[in-house]
Amino acid sequence: NAAASVIIASTIGGLVLTGGETALAVIRALGVNRVLVVRELAPGVPVLRLSSRSLDLPAVSKAGGFGDDDVLSRAFGCLREGTCLQ
Repeated sequence: NAAASVIIASTIGGLVLTGGETALAVIRALGVNRVLVVRELAPGVPVLRLSSRSLDLPAVSKAGGFGDDDVLSRAFGCLREGTCLQ
């Protein structure tokens, strides 16, 4: 998967994954073998640590009707600031 190769080779600060099926597909494509739920950014919106042999990356997963109007903005903010996993 080309996108997975780019993500693994890059220095991105994390991922915002929307939609449960999409999040699962990305996690599988990246070869993630460990998903740790660190906390909730909002009810039903977990902050995750995705790990494999080639990456260790924070991610926020927002599926369905979870989260308020600004939850995606807060997700990008905590990833940009490096505070998601704290």
